[in-house]
Amino acid sequence: MSRVEIMMEMKKKIEENPSLAISEWQGICKYVVGELVSLEVKDLQEMNFKGLLKPGEERVMPVELMVAAAASSFGVIFHMEAFNQGITVDSAEVVFYGTVNKAEYLGIKEGNSGITKPMITLKVHSSAYKGKVAEVAAIAAERSPILSSLTERVKLHII
Repeated sequence: MSRVEIMMEMKKKIEENPSLAISEWQGICKYVVGELVSLEVKDLQEMNFKGLLKPGEERVMPVELMVAAAASSFGVIFHMEAFNQGITVDSAEVVFYGTVNKAEYLGIKEGNSGITKPMITLKVHSSAYKGKVAEVAAIAAERSPILSSLTERVKLHII
């Protein structure tokens, strides 16, 4: 099944049940000593396309790429800025959250078809105190080309 066919099936399902339009997304990046060791993207309200795709067939949708880029661009810039400030980061987990209204990008209704309610949770193991980590995280959020392109400001939570 092509990407366009999947989108048309998604549109049909949303028209039948408008509650399927809102998706909560997560992009999770894990780093060890500045190196990305895993990247995972989840649609927490994923639609069921079983029976439509061939066994083992998967399709990466553009929203998944945006969520992955948001999490990883923040993570890379966070580590670069920490290094520039002499901060050792033993490990870090970046979780980017965002909401997407599929009805808007599928043309079912008018509105913001981008990622809304963006938030990052950052869990860091470092010798730096939490306030310094928060300062570096704020710089990374501001400098990230992906986060800067969002229409809403990203909320940061440091754990």
